[in-house]
Amino acid sequence: MITKFEKYNESIKSLLVGPTKEEVWKNFGYEKGFETPEEFFLYIIDGIKIIKMNKNNKKDEIYFGKNNKIYFKYILNNNSMNVLWVSINIWNILEKIFNLKILVIKSLITDIIEEKLYLKNFIPYETGSF
Repeated sequence: MITKFEKYNESIKSLLVGPTKEEVWKNFGYEKGFETPEEFFLYIIDGIKIIKMNKNNKKDEIYFGKNNKIYFKYILNNNSMNVLWVSINIWNILEKIFNLKILVIKSLITDIIEEKLYLKNFIPYETGSF
């Protein structure tokens, strides 16, 4: 019989340890898993499309996603460098599961997004929500 204290300890443990890789992959709709960060990121952008666009006189915002989830927000600034906001869920997988450093993550994202989505001259950052 499991006591309330044991259930509490399991809840605390799951918060500290976090989800398993299998749980993370399942959350993204992929049961098999990913061997490399590139494979994961290519899976994320495969089939991605523009969800919505906002325009104003200072900047244009383009939201990209799939399966009713927004993964990126691209801000096209008229007077400065463009920004690509990346979902914290994607960023955390690259950082915590694949153990990539921030500069490597930025380079990976930039290279793949430039090649596959044809966006140019941007800096990627992580964001909590859109």
